[in-house]
Amino acid sequence: LLQNADAAMYKAKHEGRRNFQFYTADMTELAIERVRMETQLHRALERDQFVVYYQPQLDLLTGKLIGLEALVRWQHPELGLLLPTKFIPLAEDTGLILPLGRWVLQTACRQIAAWHEADLYPGRIAVNLTGNQLKSDKVISTIAQILEDAGCQPDWLELEITESVIMEQHGRSFNILQRLRDPGIELAI
Repeated sequence: LLQNADAAMYKAKHEGRRNFQFYTADMTELAIERVRMETQLHRALERDQFVVYYQPQLDLLTGKLIGLEALVRWQHPELGLLLPTKFIPLAEDTGLILPLGRWVLQTACRQIAAWHEADLYPGRIAVNLTGNQLKSDKVISTIAQILEDAGCQPDWLELEITESVIMEQHGRSFNILQRLRDPGIELAI
């Protein structure tokens, strides 16, 4: 009974505040699937199952390439290529978004540095920064270290942040965003 009540409570929390849910048998199946995916997500980081795709960003007037957006995908061994909607919310809930976000940023910065080394200039590379990453006390030093290790110039990087993330802790967020902009990192909100 307590397990079933817990499953209904989790569903109610997931649906948002000020609601209730009655237990149904599919809640147990969903909970089991969530635990399985969480375990697999941990292993995916260890087993290098993530890949980054680069979506071109074009100037609509000229058709010229002005940048790329780094998009992470999970190459799941059984389910195939999974889009972020299937695993990013779980990564955020479990705290795995910090190592995953770091990996994506490292991969993108290494790639753009390699393109520059090969005299290819695709413009800035845009990488999403999640709320959990922005809340991290080490966000500034982590990004600086990644840039240095990759040989990536700050002005080659654009960080994309959603408005809701900034508004959650606006005073702290503005300070961090300014410190990210100072060396030349572009910000997109």
